[in-house]
Amino acid sequence: MARCLGMAGMRLAGMSPAGMILVALALAGCGASTPAPASTPAPALIVATVADACHLLVPGDFEAAGVPGAGTPQPIAGANGAACRYAPTNGSLDAIELRVLQGTDAADAARLFVTLLDAPRDEGAGRKALPEVDDAVLQLTDDYGQAFALLTVRKGRLCFSTGFTPGEHPADQLVSLARLVLARAATLV
Repeated sequence: MARCLGMAGMRLAGMSPAGMILVALALAGCGASTPAPASTPAPALIVATVADACHLLVPGDFEAAGVPGAGTPQPIAGANGAACRYAPTNGSLDAIELRVLQGTDAADAARLFVTLLDAPRDEGAGRKALPEVDDAVLQLTDDYGQAFALLTVRKGRLCFSTGFTPGEHPADQLVSLARLVLARAATLV
C-alpha cells in the first residue's frame, strides 16, 4: 500500500490521457489488496455440525450489528443442542446468547422450533423481516415481561435463536445477525 501511496505524489500535469488511465488503474489495483479495517469482523468459517455453533457468530459480528459488549463465546453446559453465551466485556450482566438445534428433517425442525420459543408468537413480525426462512418469531420481552430482544428462526433442518438486552433498533440488529448465521450455517440447513 505504501508503494501505491507514493504514486499519488506523481505530477499528472502534462501526462497523456492514456498515462492518466494507467495511473488510475494502478491505484485501483492497489486498493484491491488493502486489508479490511480492523473494525470489520472477519467472517467465520462455515460450520459443519451443531457442535460448531460458537463459531457462527464472533464478537465482532455483534459489535458491527450495534450490540456492544460481546466477548469470547463460551458453550453453555447442558443446553439442548448447542448454545453459546458471549461473555459480557463491559462488566454488565446483560446476556448475549445463541442457541442452535438441527432436526433430522424439516418436520423435526418444526417441532424443535417450538422448543426454542420463550413467549407467544409475534403476529408475523419475524417472518416479515426474514422472508427467506420457513418460520421466524421476533420477541422484545421475555416470559417475565422484561426487555430482551430474541429472534427464533427455522430454515430447513436448522433452528436457532439469538438474543440480547435490546438497544435502539433490536429488530434490525437481530435480522442482521440471523442472516450471518444463515449464511455461515448453510451446510446445516
